Amino acid sequence: MRWHVTGAAARRMAIVTMLSVFIANGDHHDVQLTDPDGRVVIAKATWDRGHEYTKFFQVEKVGDYHLECVLHRPSMTATIMVLAH
Repeated sequence: MRWHVTGAAARRMAIVTMLSVFIANGDHHDVQLTDPDGRVVIAKATWDRGHEYTKFFQVEKVGDYHLECVLHRPSMTATIMVLAH
């Protein structure tokens, strides 16, 4: 299974960031994004193969944001690192 993930880099805290994901494999994915404290910042939604999804989220802290497919974890995850400027 493979995800193609692109996103905007956050340079300041409390900035809106765009996440764009194209689902290349697998029929259905229950996807969510959590912040470094585990708080959900993009609520779980079903994403389907062959579609591109664009979501916006608020970056409020430095650290690793975790994008994961609840159905296919731990193999289908991505980490978005937010660094201090």
